[in-house]
Amino acid sequence: MSWLTEMLDICSDFGREWDIRVNPLKSQLLTIGGNNPPDCQLLLDNKPVQWCVRVKYFGIYLLVDKTV
Repeated sequence: MSWLTEMLDICSDFGREWDIRVNPLKSQLLTIGGNNPPDCQLLLDNKPVQWCVRVKYFGIYLLVDKTV
């Protein structure tokens, strides 16, 4: 997951440079088509982002798998 960590760091750096704030408490992560990785904590602006099994996006729920 180091590539994902790098991407989140780039997003945080870009946000600081351009005065764009991303709220890690309102951000969520999920794996589509499989299980979320165990014991994997990702940070956005040095704050943890929550792993979820279901995320609502534009009124539609995205699910980790079809059994949830």
